[in-house]
Amino acid sequence: TPETVTEVSIEQAEEDVEGATEAPELRPLHGADGRAQTAKGKQTGATDFTSAKWQPNEARGLRTISGGKGKMPAFKGTLSADQIRAVWNYVRSFK
Repeated sequence: TPETVTEVSIEQAEEDVEGATEAPELRPLHGADGRAQTAKGKQTGATDFTSAKWQPNEARGLRTISGGKGKMPAFKGTLSADQIRAVWNYVRSFK
């Protein structure tokens, strides 16, 4: 079962992914608020992480961040396992 995301874990996730959340591929798609209302997010159909339609699934989320999906690039070669988990925690914080 996924752990509840606390303010402390969100802060830690943001620190752990310093630079990763600023990566050219991430914010232009999902936006700083996770709503995917950016021009590129709308164009590519990026996931709105605040939507009731999006149901967080840790295994799927970690796999998608690591290996990519559709137009989303893989981050496995760019980020460490801890950073990938931190990105997942950051994404979950939008819910």
